[in-house]
Amino acid sequence: KSGNYYDYTRDCFDWMTAHLIKQRGDSFAEESVSDLGALFLKNGHYDLRDFDETKWELEEKFGKEEFPELLARRTDSPEWSRFADEYRNMIKNDRENRLSAEKKISEARTRAVTAEQVVEAIERGDPFSQIISFRNADGNEKKRLATYLEREDDPEKKAEMLRLWFRGNYPGDHDLLISYAASGNEKLAWAARNVLLNSRSEMIYRYAKERFRGNRADTDAIGMLLMNYREEDKEDLLSALRDLKIKYDNGSDWHGIAFRIVEAAEKDVSLPEEFYQWVYEASLCSNCRTNAVKELAKRGALTSEQIEECRYDSRSEIVEFIIHSEEEVRSE
Repeated sequence: KSGNYYDYTRDCFDWMTAHLIKQRGDSFAEESVSDLGALFLKNGHYDLRDFDETKWELEEKFGKEEFPELLARRTDSPEWSRFADEYRNMIKNDRENRLSAEKKISEARTRAVTAEQVVEAIERGDPFSQIISFRNADGNEKKRLATYLEREDDPEKKAEMLRLWFRGNYPGDHDLLISYAASGNEKLAWAARNVLLNSRSEMIYRYAKERFRGNRADTDAIGMLLMNYREEDKEDLLSALRDLKIKYDNGSDWHGIAFRIVEAAEKDVSLPEEFYQWVYEASLCSNCRTNAVKELAKRGALTSEQIEECRYDSRSEIVEFIIHSEEEVRSE
């Protein structure tokens, strides 16, 4: 979570409220706004960043443009006013963070960062100062940093270096990467697991296949096999996906799989349409479903029944996408 990190009770409440907002009428959504406003008034430990699923569903329910107007009109309620304050602060912070990130990315593209500079930043306790720049570095510098990483004795420094490959293929020794994932240091094990889920190699494939044989519900193994997809694994993987329990209180299990599928094309991984059909049919994540619809449409794989469903989807982006797609077809 972006606010106060993970809290099982709070996060389950967030998922449950979001689900009920989607299923019930406007009156329940309005009650949810009031309840959260009362919570923020009572307990300063929480803010709207802790309830992002609920925020997204409220924006879906009332419209992203219309929701701020609705909040502005309800000045008679201290609970609504408190929620409105949180919402405005979040929008302002998001805008500032986005502009700041865009500025950093722009600056990063104008300068080269070496592996040594990243190591120095980590040594002085400022690891993220060079990360954006280093992600634009050439392959040789990334390989050099992997060498530094593998020679480093401090597991927490290794973990910080590994963060550079959370979105890309690790260029170093994948056998060592697998051993880091089994480390007794929680930070290193967590970082290595994230890198394994984004890396591709024969070694990772064999490692994931062995784990999958031992436990077909191992979502990390499924994720690694998806990123290292082979046609021979198609039916076994689809069977494992269909067996996953999809609930709001275990989102960390199935959601990572759904996300990995919808981002596969960006990583030059070609998955059959059946995997996107699974996301469309099973995922409780609106963003993942939206991306699955777009991928299926690109492949001409949406059925007439699905297109009709999409016209009345609770996710406005899906509705707009389908309408726009049909308009484009008619204009051709």
